Amino acid sequence: MTADQPTHRIWLITGATSGFGRALAEAAVSVGHTVIGAARTPDRLDDLVSAYPTRFFRCSST
Repeated sequence: MTADQPTHRIWLITGATSGFGRALAEAAVSVGHTVIGAARTPDRLDDLVSAYPTRFFRCSST
């Protein structure tokens, strides 16, 4: 990646409530990326939505 390329990414992560999906979502949003977290139970992502209201969005995967 060169200096003139943006480093901001938008991630769509399924299974973002636990395991590898959760770890990946937390890592991506913590370094400034935008994350759309898909989950069967979207309210389990409330903590990330609250912590990163402009960079973490949730959606239902059902």
